[in-house]
Amino acid sequence: MTAAENFLTAILGCGADDLSMLENVGYSWEDILSQMDFPDRYQFNDVIRTVTDLGIIDIKDWIEARLQEPDISDDERTALKSLNPDTDIEMYCNYLSTYVSFKERASVYRKYCRDALEHFRDMTGLAING
Repeated sequence: MTAAENFLTAILGCGADDLSMLENVGYSWEDILSQMDFPDRYQFNDVIRTVTDLGIIDIKDWIEARLQEPDISDDERTALKSLNPDTDIEMYCNYLSTYVSFKERASVYRKYCRDALEHFRDMTGLAING
């Protein structure tokens, strides 16, 4: 393990293998840290939770933007208005066994929010299961 990896594992309270999850994060570290109570909250799970929170914010923003588009059908508008990413999406964070999944309305997200889900995966490094 390099000195930098030793430093990060000591600061974040994680193992060297856990650091690989950070390689797939697309958000800037400045944006992530600005969302955290850094340095009061800086454990590895806190970082991953914050990355996921940023992804959920992006999904909410995407839904709001889509609702403003003139070509949206009544069915899609109704379906999108029924979504609440804050409660519909849950995260389990335990280092390498971390996962994100839908608690509610997975089929609606998969049907109408494909672009937002791909963006979430690209930016967080995590796919939403369920």
